[in-house]
Amino acid sequence: MKQKLINRIPKSYRIIPERGFTIIELLVVIGIIGLLSSVTLANYRDVSARISLENLVQQMAIIVRQAQVYGISVAKTKNVVSEYPPYGVHFNTSPATSFILFVDNDGSGQYSGQSEDVEIINLKNNNVISGLSGNKISSSCLNILPLGTLDIIFTRPNPEAVFYAISGESQAYPSDVEITVKSPDGLYREVSVWSTGQISVGNEACPS
Repeated sequence: MKQKLINRIPKSYRIIPERGFTIIELLVVIGIIGLLSSVTLANYRDVSARISLENLVQQMAIIVRQAQVYGISVAKTKNVVSEYPPYGVHFNTSPATSFILFVDNDGSGQYSGQSEDVEIINLKNNNVISGLSGNKISSSCLNILPLGTLDIIFTRPNPEAVFYAISGESQAYPSDVEITVKSPDGLYREVSVWSTGQISVGNEACPS
């Protein structure tokens, strides 16, 4: 009797229980979400590393330009050698995690120590100065000069750069210099400075 009553109910009014997710379906969905999340996170880290590296080399170029402006026109100090002393930027691969804007108070044409510090710029996010070199561009990568330390100096009233560079145990005289920066993920960018005073940022000129 009960079955007959049910059969008389129109199909549009019958309650049909909805089918839920099985454990396997839930695991598949969770797996897809996890995969998409990991891809997104990896892309984010890659983009973040590139942005960090680009910001760093742009900052380096700006600091070199700042030394140029200070050296040829603006900054005065109580200097016993000159009222308008040269300004420069000091780079070293040991340590490779900072560089220094300095004033050449003693007129030696090179960085002489902490007493000449104007600003110490620390590299962030585990980026490092991976190499200093000369003549990469002028020699078309055929006669690269490896450098241990590098001072880029500007002296009033000339906009040209003077390089105090050490290669091995000898002073070197490159016509252009390159500061190569490396990210923890192995990305490279480079700041190039010519003796004419031109400054540029780009990819590594002579990748190995």
